Amino acid sequence: MAISGTLAAEDAMNMSNAVFGVDLGSTGTFAAVSTWTTNVATTGGEAPTAEMMRLAGDPIVSVGRKGARTVTITAIYDNAATGVFQNVYAAHEAATAGRKCDVQWTAFGATAGDPRFTTVNGLLTSCTLPDLNASEANPSTFQFVIFASAVELDDVPA
Repeated sequence: MAISGTLAAEDAMNMSNAVFGVDLGSTGTFAAVSTWTTNVATTGGEAPTAEMMRLAGDPIVSVGRKGARTVTITAIYDNAATGVFQNVYAAHEAATAGRKCDVQWTAFGATAGDPRFTTVNGLLTSCTLPDLNASEANPSTFQFVIFASAVELDDVPA
């Protein structure tokens, strides 16, 4: 692959309107939770580097294997039995299916061939309780965290 050409304005992707899904138990079935989700933040994936200085000559440099990724999801709290909080919290507390959990997202309106992100071998490592703030007008939120061996970039299937 080679980077070439220029970016056309209509090709720029805005992920502020996205389709986001959660798969509690990593079964391959993603429940659509975009209406609850307010933010998805990813970290990690860095490869460790090393530098060995030599008495003569330039240093020897090397790169290790890519690290795991962390995906932190912020969602609106509601108390519905079918809502995100009740289900994610129950899975976290019960360690359902070994806390396996994957998430998937793509731009809203994506069609076959458009990019899609999916965690691989994800584990649900945290589920916070809803925020309480008497001076806040926004709905209460909570966060849950997925620790995954990778985030795969593939295409939306036909």
